Amino acid sequence: MSTTSEAVAELAERAAAGRKALLAADPAEQPGTPYLHRNADFVDGILRSLYQLALSRAKLSHGDCFQQGVTEAALVATGGYGRRELAPFSDIDLAFVPSHEDNPFVDALINHTFRLVVEVLMDATDLEVGYGFRPLADVPALDHQTKTSLLDARLVVGSRTLFERLKSELTTHTDVVAYLQDKAREQLETSRRAEVSLYSVQPDIKGGPGGLRDLQAAIWMAQVRYGTSSRGEVLERLVRDGVVRSSECQMVRDAEEYLRKVRTWLHLHAQRKQDVLLPEVQGALGRAFGYRSGQLTAGQLFMREHFRRAAHIRRFAAKVSRQLLWSRLPLAEDFTVLDGRLQSTAPRRLRLQPELAVVAYRLGQRYGIEFHPDLDRALEECVPLLPAGQPLSPPVTEAFLELLGESLCEVRPLREMRDRGLLRRILPEAEDMMTFVPADPAHELTVGEHALRVLERLASIGADTESGSLVAEVLAEVADREILALGALLHDVGKVRAGEDHSVVGAEMVAAIAERLRLSESRKATLVTLVREHLRLPRASRLLDLADPATVRETAAAIGDRDALKLLFVLSHADTRAVGTGSYTDSDLELLEDLYVRVNQSMAAVGDETDLASEVDQKREEVSRQLAQTSISSEAVARLCEALPPGYLLNTPLGALATHASFLDRLATEGPVVDVWDRPGATYSELTLCVHDSPTPGLLSRVAGALFADEVDIHSAQVFTLEGDRDIVLDTLWVSHRGRQLSEARRGRVARDLRDMAGERVAVTELLARAGKPQGLPVQIHQLTLSNELSDLHTVMRLTASDVPGLLHWLTRSISALGLDIHVAKITTWAGRAEDSFYVSDDRHRKLPDADLPGLAAELRRLLESGDRVEAEGDR
Repeated sequence: MSTTSEAVAELAERAAAGRKALLAADPAEQPGTPYLHRNADFVDGILRSLYQLALSRAKLSHGDCFQQGVTEAALVATGGYGRRELAPFSDIDLAFVPSHEDNPFVDALINHTFRLVVEVLMDATDLEVGYGFRPLADVPALDHQTKTSLLDARLVVGSRTLFERLKSELTTHTDVVAYLQDKAREQLETSRRAEVSLYSVQPDIKGGPGGLRDLQAAIWMAQVRYGTSSRGEVLERLVRDGVVRSSECQMVRDAEEYLRKVRTWLHLHAQRKQDVLLPEVQGALGRAFGYRSGQLTAGQLFMREHFRRAAHIRRFAAKVSRQLLWSRLPLAEDFTVLDGRLQSTAPRRLRLQPELAVVAYRLGQRYGIEFHPDLDRALEECVPLLPAGQPLSPPVTEAFLELLGESLCEVRPLREMRDRGLLRRILPEAEDMMTFVPADPAHELTVGEHALRVLERLASIGADTESGSLVAEVLAEVADREILALGALLHDVGKVRAGEDHSVVGAEMVAAIAERLRLSESRKATLVTLVREHLRLPRASRLLDLADPATVRETAAAIGDRDALKLLFVLSHADTRAVGTGSYTDSDLELLEDLYVRVNQSMAAVGDETDLASEVDQKREEVSRQLAQTSISSEAVARLCEALPPGYLLNTPLGALATHASFLDRLATEGPVVDVWDRPGATYSELTLCVHDSPTPGLLSRVAGALFADEVDIHSAQVFTLEGDRDIVLDTLWVSHRGRQLSEARRGRVARDLRDMAGERVAVTELLARAGKPQGLPVQIHQLTLSNELSDLHTVMRLTASDVPGLLHWLTRSISALGLDIHVAKITTWAGRAEDSFYVSDDRHRKLPDADLPGLAAELRRLLESGDRVEAEGDR
């Protein structure tokens, strides 16, 4: 009796010999379908033999886990091999179907089979084998290309029961309409991408227009439409349904056999895979197929015949594709597709169950098809019959949530539901939003229209597959897109109750909506968090010091977990971009992304405290190493790396750090540096000031005063101090003049005044007097607080006030007048309202005593609201 290794060697010899004999066939004999069948049968025989060897090996190694009829596998041929149309040098496509995914015997059987396939077929012959692992549980999620390969599946060896279950699962989980659309779209895209004519002088007889793949695609579509894998049955149904004539079927059968013969000849003649009719072989092909040269050469006569047959296939395939897409296609119980449009199968039932209108919109969205006029009229009649705000049945609720989830790709159905009045029947709150004008002048749209714009922003983010943006990557990781879409639609719903905190009110309202929509408790909690916390990330990123551990810690605690963080981040990103023109700058979005990364890292490090010192040290080493490769002096690099405060270091990109390091070189030789940069497409200019800090406090106040004198508006600012023997201030401000970037002339004036002021050649009071600006102005304070809870290092002053020209000057001058040092300033302007945060300390860089905070807040409010001129040291 032969040993296993001897059996493998014998099988390899048999494979090599059989392969050699098949390739020795004479191309002149025009072998067609019979040859393809012999080739497939030869491979079948080898696979069946090696499968038996693998089965024996698996029983030896894991026989204790084997159960007859239970622990099994099926080795399945797919693609052209599955159809027994195996050309001489075609790939052999296989699918391994296991009965279990975690059974040692089944695993061993498939592993042994695969190794033997490699050893016997791939190593001993020139055959190429493609394979896939296809558990039954994976079938519902397979894409249409993989499902297409399985349409031609044929059991080679193994469990017949398992194979039949595979076919049944494939039929059950193949959406007929979606498959036909996908296949038609694929054919169109392939044709456009190839840009090859049917009448190319070098036609591809497999994949080109009028080739074998064209015909097979039409057959695949018909197989799915009619629910059968039999080609004979498919052609009969096409004729019976009037899609094609019987004469057309016969012509394409003849053309297909002709192309099979040509393809086999090409492979055998070239002794390799060759599917293109190259000019140098056309003459030989013509002679082999019996054409004789006369007025036309044998090659020309052959190509004339080829084009005629290819045209038959092309017309047949296009006709089948078109007719199937426009035939009556079944959908849900109450709907069908007719003439490429959605139609109701029972209009009367729509009037009795008007909530089915939601299903109609979901189907229209899913398949991208318009409503038939009859259905459109039926919807007009049934929508008013749907009671507003009543719970929908579970299937219709599911359809509505699916529609919301898909709105992250296509928002149009929601707009159409709004216009028809259906959306307000499901969510009466949405109707109030659509017509509600927000009090916040930053918004250019009603609350409801803004919500739809947020959804459109999310759709744009989801469609971005090439930029590699962080927000697109995070959106791709979001698991519950339905809750994200529902949160986006309802995030501002609380605004309809004026005078209350809309985030808190909105959270209460969506909790009730979640009950109506039958959301689980966990999904309800996530939705409530989305609405309640939707402003947290934008506000924290703009108003808090991101390098302060307290910022990350408090933000993480409020949000709860990483899944909620991802949802809030993408919602915040879309929300800020949809607010209105110029409300947020690119730098604001960069800060938002920075905060997300920090909080996400904090949440990932379960049980670990944020190690700020370690993070800062690592960044210092990286900056020092990178900048050492530039032309910047080593002294400037060393100074920057040694003196960088954590907030500046961790919040500034490397490119900006390099620029700022060069400013240190210039400061040493030129004096105060003023740089203005315009980001392409932005409405702001980015102004950076690098100067030696003044021995008298209040430099930021004087900078703001100089800009006020030059009629420059400050929208946002980041202020840092590099401490050392002589402190250096690095301030970055986002500024504009009358809503535009600074002109060249205004830049020059600003640079001159800032340098003169920093060099103490002119006082800010003189600049204000020259410009005719007031020396004091009452400020309307909406909110002013001082807290030691928001930072581990400083006291945080948060202030909201009506924006007026020169506001930052009045604020910082008053803070300086109280003897406070400003370490970090976060300045934002929001459509007529300023929201600012100042990280302050006493003159010894200590937090202010808790007991002093109420008195300081009251005094600061008095100074600002009085409008009295405040004498701050250094103003003169």
